[in-house]
Amino acid sequence: MQHILRIEIKGFIRIVESILIMFCCITDVAVINKYLSYGLRTYMRYLWIVGLLIYLFGIKRKKITGIFQVLTIMMLVLIMGAKFNGYDLSMTLSTMSSPYLVCLFLEANKESVDEVVAVWCKILLILVALDAITMVLYPKGMYFDGLYNENWFLGYKTKRLVYSLPLCVFEAFLNYKKKKKYGCRTYFIILFSCGCLFHSQATAAFVVMFLYFILLLLVDSMNFIRFKGEKKLVGYVCSYRFMLPVYAIVSILFFLIDNIVFLQNFVVNVLNKDATLTTRTDIWKLCFIQFLKHPIIGIGIIKNENFVAITNNAYAGSAHNMIWTILVAGGLLFLMLYVVMCVVALKTENENILERAPLCLGILCVWIIGITSSSFVLSVFGFCFYEVLVLSDLKQMKNLYSSSAGKRHKICSSIPGGNK
Repeated sequence: MQHILRIEIKGFIRIVESILIMFCCITDVAVINKYLSYGLRTYMRYLWIVGLLIYLFGIKRKKITGIFQVLTIMMLVLIMGAKFNGYDLSMTLSTMSSPYLVCLFLEANKESVDEVVAVWCKILLILVALDAITMVLYPKGMYFDGLYNENWFLGYKTKRLVYSLPLCVFEAFLNYKKKKKYGCRTYFIILFSCGCLFHSQATAAFVVMFLYFILLLLVDSMNFIRFKGEKKLVGYVCSYRFMLPVYAIVSILFFLIDNIVFLQNFVVNVLNKDATLTTRTDIWKLCFIQFLKHPIIGIGIIKNENFVAITNNAYAGSAHNMIWTILVAGGLLFLMLYVVMCVVALKTENENILERAPLCLGILCVWIIGITSSSFVLSVFGFCFYEVLVLSDLKQMKNLYSSSAGKRHKICSSIPGGNK
């Protein structure tokens, strides 16, 4: 009885911690920042990180995954870049503390990853629902942020993808673990998120979210008709051997869009954007010049006004591209570490690929939106999909080992003298 009570208390504490961490890490929602002190939550993140590190290494002496080790080195690279090049270190620390704390909390709760993700999924659903309500109440925008009127609860355009994409990915992941299918609820939430993105006129984000819907539906359909080669096909598509080369080719094509006529036609006629992707190609050229000044470790994460000074464009407070954000902030070293993280998370092609597929496809969508946006790469869930992938693989391997060990013990017990 005491044992059961202890487990229930631990579960309740974990739920409370999961909720508090999420509200500490959500830093770019203006409405929340208005009522919950941004500075206080930043210091809470720092204290939580220190506390969890002491708990993991000093008290429990737990081993951390390779993926988290890579993330820690990436964090140090950004800190060194900001420190050595004279930029404000607080911007790097405050920005990276959110995704770092999210992954650190998952490391500290390896055995309960599903429970933590389920709590975060409910919080994300509430946030996306509140965003939709404000769109209904304020069709033309909830507030003016100094540049744009089209801001609602979750902010401007692509920013809502930072919350709606993890919601859809986690929902699909958890549903498959429970029911061995993604389910109608998952598809409804994805289409609901698509509607919000469409209303906010976030063209690229809408396309990415709808693409996620199509890809997930294809995987589900193959599973439904019991397509024999499904696991092999999905496993290959969701591996770094396929995803990284394809993404590299697509990124290069977009970087060279000024010289590629058919791609210009696609952008103008299909996406209804101008050939410069709303001046993004000009911003990328300036980012390249900035990268050449500090190619190894970059300059850390800088404030919007610093980026405006680099691009000489009042609307360019970021690189508007994942790769250029990485190269400017952390240089080639950060990019190499990011690729290592991708390889570690996406290298497994196992029997559990249908469970992994929502996370792998989520990573693919992060990369695709990263072609024209910087909003996701260093956000609160910027590294979370990789972390959950690795931890779920570890949990599965542990369960398989325990199961096989139990079978061996049972067989040995049935043999006279087998347990000696």
